[in-house]
Amino acid sequence: MIIHIDTETEWRGGQQQAVYLMEGLIKSGRESVLICKKGSKLENYAIENNIPVKTLPLSFEGDIFSAIRIASYAKQNKATLIHCHNSHALSIGLLASLFVKIPLVASRRVDFPLQDNFFSKLKYNNPKLSALVCISDNIRRVISKDGIPEAKICVIRSAIDLNRVNSSDNRHIIKNSLPPHSLLIGTVAALTGHKDYPNLIKAASIVLKKHPEVLFMAVGDGKLVQATKHLIANRGISERFILAGHQDNVYDYIKAFDIFVLASKLEGLGTSVLDALNCGKACVCTDAGGIPEMISNRKNGILVPKKDPHALAQALTLVIEDADLRRDLGKNASESVKAFDIAVNVQKHIELYDRLINAN
Repeated sequence: MIIHIDTETEWRGGQQQAVYLMEGLIKSGRESVLICKKGSKLENYAIENNIPVKTLPLSFEGDIFSAIRIASYAKQNKATLIHCHNSHALSIGLLASLFVKIPLVASRRVDFPLQDNFFSKLKYNNPKLSALVCISDNIRRVISKDGIPEAKICVIRSAIDLNRVNSSDNRHIIKNSLPPHSLLIGTVAALTGHKDYPNLIKAASIVLKKHPEVLFMAVGDGKLVQATKHLIANRGISERFILAGHQDNVYDYIKAFDIFVLASKLEGLGTSVLDALNCGKACVCTDAGGIPEMISNRKNGILVPKKDPHALAQALTLVIEDADLRRDLGKNASESVKAFDIAVNVQKHIELYDRLINAN
């Protein structure tokens, strides 16, 4: 049995990757169980999709009581490995490893350097951590500079279920509910600092001066909702920039987009880009983090420098005005995404698990 720990209450890219992995493991005959917070969106998903799940408080990083219960559960069920899917989960996993001796794996999904404090360095450079899975080569480079031994680092890129593109299609319902527009430019990104909505909003205001008929939409939620609304209002583009909030049917929205945009200044990999490629959308993205590992400039999308709204606006304008380029980018997008099939991701995790379990 593999135990998976995730302490988040909300649903974002990391939680989607965790359940993709567990579903793939279960399908391959590898018993897996999810440990998460009571009432979290992960718990709800697990129950609805028949993923074995156990809830614990997971109250804070030093939650020794949850850690002891995880260790006890691991012993009782003869677990062979613990996989921690976020930073707080790793803290609790390390505490659990004091009471049960099985390999401990952690995923690193962000390209931020480690916090410059003793605790953070100790957590990721801990002898009880058997392997650190980075979801992009860029994260591997960043984490290596923090002194994590290369031998402990494993790159397994985030991936998507390519078949999801064939699920329900309500794009026409979405488009019919929107104000009149010639083209819909959309993003799927949490309203957090590293997604750099100020960059996107500034670029949108520049684009709209030349193409006032274009409509922008952002799908996602986060703690910067009000700040983002104020930025949009201050630019005078509230009628042409829609904040759609969190949506469960993300693919329906991406299918409704004519152009996909991601304006991040930091990005682990950015699986919303993979979803857009899978839908055959022309993508305009910044060169932040692991994005260039998915987008080849002028082949399956356009890359622009991060934190440069004028460059972003120029690229968007180019794709708006050139229908042939938009079509060619979309066609190449559908082909390029095949390298990011979730089956590849699951198999690489299985190989890592087997290596660690056999060495234990």
